[in-house]
Amino acid sequence: MSDNSRYEDNIGRRSDDSEFKDIVRKSWPKGIRGKKSTFGPRDVSSSSSDPEMNQFVTDVWDIIDELGNLLISKQRDYGPGNINNAFGGPMNGLLVRMGDKFERLKNLFIFGDGKPQHEPIEDSFKDLANYAIIAMMVQRGKWPKNKL
Repeated sequence: MSDNSRYEDNIGRRSDDSEFKDIVRKSWPKGIRGKKSTFGPRDVSSSSSDPEMNQFVTDVWDIIDELGNLLISKQRDYGPGNINNAFGGPMNGLLVRMGDKFERLKNLFIFGDGKPQHEPIEDSFKDLANYAIIAMMVQRGKWPKNKL
């Protein structure tokens, strides 16, 4: 196997495509493994001729996994009611929350120096991404019902 068909992960370990796919498959939650995705299987392919694309693919899945873990963790704390019981309905509640995050970012970057006093700016981007995921779940009828 040529060195070009190998990749280096975030902590410097080297692996080939089949090892990478096996790692990804094993690291997916059991509920996802074997489940058909709307858009097909997770794209973990690498291109030995384009190392930048290989890194891009790795970085995208790292961020998506981070966002998913954060969303799941927060869902355990909040439950579905904070979305289901929002004034004006779930989509209105999500739009308000997303609007708050956009206003914070505008205030920091357009009117301020980009240096927040409290939570890091990246947290706002994470929240926006996860609100978008929740909105998609609501639209698709996949957001959980209230427990009570």
